[in-house]
Amino acid sequence: MRKIVRSKYLNDIIQRIMLFFIIFLVCAASFHGFFSICSLRDDNPRFGIEVMLNGTADQPFVYRQLLPLTAKEISSFVPQKTKDNFQYNYLATIYSRTDIKATFNLEYYIVFFLAFIFFLLSIYTLRETLSDVLNNTMAGTLGALLFAILIPFFENKNGYYYDFSELFFLFLTIKFAMRGQWISIIFLAPLAACNKESILLFLPTLYPLLRQKISKLCTFIVITTAMVLAGIAHLIIKMQYINNEGGTVEIHLMEQIDSFLDIRSYFTFSYTYGLPMGSELFFLHILLIGWLIWHCWDLLPKVWQTHAKIALVITFPLYLLFCSPGELRNLSFMYMSFALILGTYIKILLNKNLQN
Repeated sequence: MRKIVRSKYLNDIIQRIMLFFIIFLVCAASFHGFFSICSLRDDNPRFGIEVMLNGTADQPFVYRQLLPLTAKEISSFVPQKTKDNFQYNYLATIYSRTDIKATFNLEYYIVFFLAFIFFLLSIYTLRETLSDVLNNTMAGTLGALLFAILIPFFENKNGYYYDFSELFFLFLTIKFAMRGQWISIIFLAPLAACNKESILLFLPTLYPLLRQKISKLCTFIVITTAMVLAGIAHLIIKMQYINNEGGTVEIHLMEQIDSFLDIRSYFTFSYTYGLPMGSELFFLHILLIGWLIWHCWDLLPKVWQTHAKIALVITFPLYLLFCSPGELRNLSFMYMSFALILGTYIKILLNKNLQN
């Protein structure tokens, strides 16, 4: 009996290790695809890693201080002798990016690995959520892995390292909302706002998920409280950099309209994963996504349909007004809905294979 128990315990450990190894490899490949295109925006004088670390980046980019501040805090505990070993910036060299000053070499590495860790954690969180919603661990796992692989396609125009920590906070708040863990949402919201102010507008999309677990009044109070705390955290950071160049937002409405009307914008390519592939509003991607929605939308639980509708109502006007054409990363409020549709389609395929 003991041998059977030990065997099951050992098999469980091995399976967990194998799962971690698979998710790690997929995330590493995806992160490489992102980094080879965007890096840490090393050579950009407005929002590159160096100006983010020294606090002179333009507004609103300079507000996204969670990773830079964390990197500087960690660096402050590292002996100078150890820091000297990071004077040769290996990451900047292998990706053919402009090197940064030796002052921030260690911080460069820390931000790089923090971004990857957040990405890894976000895919783990996504896998768990998809598995619960779909009631199918295989579909949830494959859906999360496919979503991870697709991330560089969303990031190949103006991607930033703090998008990965944003991804983690969005997915984690969704997980908490599904489980009715409203206290966790309230505590997480201000921390997420230190990374990116988008959490302020994402919180209302959690209403239908929270409403399943707590009353209407409590749901309203929780979301309002979380938004207030997130707003205060964002305001505190914003006041620190009020004299920096730039402004709170940039208007791109006319550029967006021109892009939608320009047929060439639907035939855009970039070297994603080192190969010329469709990017931004590439027509084939639009057709495939439309086909997936057509086949999977009615299979989504009503509560998730409502979440997606709220997210779309909030996201699309903001995307039109404030985002550069083809900057799909700013549709991040729709990521969970998109991943759920991917997982749903995979579940359909798995069920068909079982029937055959």
